[in-house]
Amino acid sequence: MAWNRKFLKLRPEDGASGSGGGAADAGVGAGASGGSTPAGGAGAPSGGDGGAESGGAAAGAGAGGAGDAGAAAGAAGASASGDAGKGGEAYWPADWRDTVSKGDAKILQRMSRYASPQAMAEALIAAQNRISAGELKPVLGKNPSADELKAWRADHGIPETADKYELKDIKIEGMDPKLLGTVMEAAHASNQTPEQLQATMKAWTKISQDVAATRAESDIAVQKTSEDTLRAEWGNEYRRNINLIHGMLDGAATPQLKDALLSGRLADGTPIGSSPDALKLLVNLALIQNPTGIVVPGSEANQMQGIEDEIGRIEKVMNTNRSAYNKDEKMQARYRELLGAREAMKPRKAA
Repeated sequence: MAWNRKFLKLRPEDGASGSGGGAADAGVGAGASGGSTPAGGAGAPSGGDGGAESGGAAAGAGAGGAGDAGAAAGAAGASASGDAGKGGEAYWPADWRDTVSKGDAKILQRMSRYASPQAMAEALIAAQNRISAGELKPVLGKNPSADELKAWRADHGIPETADKYELKDIKIEGMDPKLLGTVMEAAHASNQTPEQLQATMKAWTKISQDVAATRAESDIAVQKTSEDTLRAEWGNEYRRNINLIHGMLDGAATPQLKDALLSGRLADGTPIGSSPDALKLLVNLALIQNPTGIVVPGSEANQMQGIEDEIGRIEKVMNTNRSAYNKDEKMQARYRELLGAREAMKPRKAA
């Protein structure tokens, strides 16, 4: 009976823990289901005690059942509470996107990118953080008002007018100021930032330098090829013909015009001064002016006067030092050449 008295002395708070805790403790004496332990069936020595024990066993079993039910309810509650914290599934139904989009197909399509409301909220916060940090800037809408355009340009560092763009240390060589102004106007009209315009001008400068270097190399090659061609065609008269061209241009044009003419380019980019065809044309023009092809140094402006002056100098030697003249075959040949040139030019002069 000792065990029975101990059972009867149990208080509700002994071992009570959560709902059904006392009942669970009350069922300790009942043992596990199926009679695997001798707690309830140790055998009663007398009928009275046996009846009491049977009643106690039944009560213990009932209390144990209540304890199991309480434990199961507690476990179910804990499980539900745990699931509620996993991505909010317990709070958001499977059709949460349809509910939030309210039938807007475009919004629904954008929401379909996110696996859960939590993922969508995280993406929203990340975008707001980037906007706050200046990483994302508003897009200029179509047909903005003057105030909207002004505000948008100010937000992107675009000056109010094209002439206020700063190119910093970019050196632009060989570009007409008017052309540069046109480029800057176009950049401003298309809302290019200063950095974008600077990148454009750097690229233009680099391209221009490369083109100039390539052209210089090409000009050298063309000049050499032209000289080889004309030397082969003119032979010993190559130097004379080149001098005739220079003599004619020196007498007819200023040094600046002469340089501009010879350094000018044909339609294919060949310099005029390196074109065999152009040089042949200039030689023909020089021979029209000077049919004998006599080149008299210093007489570019007046070939006839130059010829007369040189004839006079030779004739002076002939009169003052005839023996020297007779011994100088080159002077004699030059005298005959000058006389022939004078005769050839007289009809042209008279005409």
